[in-house]
Parts: sequence; C-alpha cells; structure tokens
Amino acid sequence: MERNGNRGGPPKKGLKAHQVHELAEAKIKESERLRRALNISKDYEEGSHWKRQEERLRKATEREAETKKDETTKDEGEVEEED
Repeated sequence: MERNGNRGGPPKKGLKAHQVHELAEAKIKESERLRRALNISKDYEEGSHWKRQEERLRKATEREAETKKDETTKDEGEVEEED
C-alpha cells in the first residue's frame, strides 16, 4: 500500500503553488476560446434547454387540465338546464 498522503485521490503531479494558478488560468482561457469557437453565449446556463422544455410541458399540461375543467363545468350547466 502506497502512502503518498492524498488519501485515495489522484496522484500529485508535484506542482508548485504558482504552477497550479497558471494551470487554472490556462484552463479558463482554453474554455473561453472553445466557447467562442462554438458560438456559445456568455450567459449560457447548462441544461437550460431541458428547463425550457419542462416549462413548456408543464404549461401544456396546465392548459389541458383547465380545458377539461371548463368542459366539465359547461356539461354540468347543460344538465341542470334540461331538468
């Protein structure tokens, strides 16, 4: 069993503190470059497509329930008028 002090995490690469910051900065720049290349807006929210789709489905379900409620109410009114 190895004892490297990282408790099951990924092996350390022997980076110094300033190297970690440089690596993080390079990663941010790379992500920004890819975002521009793929024409992704800065305010893009991951999963937003699915959220919009769920919202449309919820609204459609609410409209359908409201329509059924209106039809039931209308049918009950017609029955009362026939008596």
